[in-house]
Amino acid sequence: MADIDSVISPATIALALVFGLVLVLIYARASALRNEAEEYRMKSKKRLAEKKSTEFLDRNKVDDTCDICFGEFGNEEILECSCGMRFHRECAEMTQECPYCKEPPENMEARWVRMPVCPNCGETLEKNVCPHCRTILPNRDMRFECECGSTVYAGDGYCKDCGAEFEFTYDRPVKRY
Repeated sequence: MADIDSVISPATIALALVFGLVLVLIYARASALRNEAEEYRMKSKKRLAEKKSTEFLDRNKVDDTCDICFGEFGNEEILECSCGMRFHRECAEMTQECPYCKEPPENMEARWVRMPVCPNCGETLEKNVCPHCRTILPNRDMRFECECGSTVYAGDGYCKDCGAEFEFTYDRPVKRY
């Protein structure tokens, strides 16, 4: 039988020290990862607290109403004044000037109504569900229209009519596949 001094050789001691050092490095890295995760959670909470209305889809168009008649824009060409006001072409031509800065309609930029875009992929949105990446943007009241047409509260986690399940993430629900 071998004697205890021959079993605990300098190589065994060196191996134990290396193993201990590896454990210390693993613990330090895990601690750093925990700190990064906590920092990310704090930034997410701060981002939620500062959330802008663009995170919600309250209207179907970015350009929603005429600044003269206050009527909603359809899918039509509008005039945008250099002061930032937007008008139906007919309203601007009827008044013959911007009621805010007096610029004539001939000097205004003619363009089509802008539609909201998905914050994840940039695809144009017509409803609450992005047709490209399936991201769901709820309205300000945290409700959205499911693909089946039913109104769903984001906190419910599923559609009561079709059974589709949704997962609420840090700032908007996404459909589970």
